[in-house]
This record gives sequence, structure tokens and C-alpha cells, in this order.
Amino acid sequence: MAGEGKLQAYFKRRCAEENIFWRKIAFEGQRGCPDILVAKGGKVIFVELKNPNGKGVAAALQVAQMKKMVDAELDVAVIQTKEGVDYVIEELKEA
Repeated sequence: MAGEGKLQAYFKRRCAEENIFWRKIAFEGQRGCPDILVAKGGKVIFVELKNPNGKGVAAALQVAQMKKMVDAELDVAVIQTKEGVDYVIEELKEA
């Protein structure tokens, strides 16, 4: 399993352990949008995972799509590490 796949498996497992809603999503007709949605207690975070090897960076289209989401006051996170996953988990546990 590639680095990003391992990170996704870790994220999914941690969400299950903490009873956090986790879904892989797609925005029909829209490219570059985050592809994971996590939620608990009414708090929703859209997440884009990037390869933890340090080479995974958001493409210009992804940056533009995430900016639109942030401008609409949505929570968006780009995660490259297990620590980043754990941070988002803690944010949701406090919701």
C-alpha cells in the first residue's frame, strides 16, 4: 500500500475508534475538491490527504477549490502525516 493509502487507512481506523463519521466523497462535475469528509457533534471537516513522503502537494486547482470552500466558511484540512490526522481527530472530539 502506498504512503497515501497507509495514511488513509490510519485516518479511517482512528475515526472508527473515536466514533467519528468518515466518508470518501466526490463532487460531481468538480475536480480538485477534497475527497474525505469527517464529522462529529455537528462539526464537519473536508480533508485532502497528500503523500507523507513530502512530495505530495496540492495542485493549483485543488488550492483554488479549497479557497472557495474556506471563503464559504467551511473547514478544510490538507494532511500529510499521522500527527495531522490526530490533530483533526482531536478537533472533532472537542465538537
